[in-house]
Amino acid sequence: MKQRVYDILKLVFCLFIFLFIGRIFSILLYLFNVNELTEGSQIFLNFIMSLILLIIVTFVYRDKLKKDFKELKKNKKKIICYILQMFVVFMVLKYFLGFITVILTEIFKIDSEAIVSVNQETIEGFIKKAPILMFITSVILAPIYEETLFRVGFRKAFKSDLLFILLSGTLFGMLHIFPLEDGVSLTLGLIQSVSYVGMGLYFAYLYNKSDNIFCSVGIHFLNNLISILTIINMF
Repeated sequence: MKQRVYDILKLVFCLFIFLFIGRIFSILLYLFNVNELTEGSQIFLNFIMSLILLIIVTFVYRDKLKKDFKELKKNKKKIICYILQMFVVFMVLKYFLGFITVILTEIFKIDSEAIVSVNQETIEGFIKKAPILMFITSVILAPIYEETLFRVGFRKAFKSDLLFILLSGTLFGMLHIFPLEDGVSLTLGLIQSVSYVGMGLYFAYLYNKSDNIFCSVGIHFLNNLISILTIINMF
């Protein structure tokens, strides 16, 4: 019972840092009379926050990470093959979820093109400004701390397989959309979250099945890698 409470407290602590690290840095910048950041400064600050999240989350769950890494080294070929196989399934799921999202957008007669284009321009601008830093942040750091937090953290706190998968996947997906950006309606936000929630549920299911965090980290890494390379190729 004590261990269960301890695991829940660790999860709450890591989630708090994950959710409010941006607000914490905003307060610090305000205290130092920094009212506006350049695009380059925003990218660097995002990198620093991701690095801090990585350090905190991996430290909190270091025992599980060490155990899974030892298993990865021991069964490297088997695990890598498994990751590649599951990534193919993931890509099929991703495109299916994208198709569902488009259908829902049409059903509710929502024009999401303007919002998507703004987001796309922002991402492209950041990558064009600092491609290496964005690559490190999005492809290397984010998959590790996000998967460790939402998979290892939630698995330790919730012993029920079903509850773990539902909570881990749903919260992971929702936090990629909410809080909503200016001009994005609640309906559009919920529709956009379908893809992220679906991917989150898949990551959670995969971790529950493999019991090795590097399986979901590997697929998350490959997904972000393809996304970044696709954007870079557009320049």
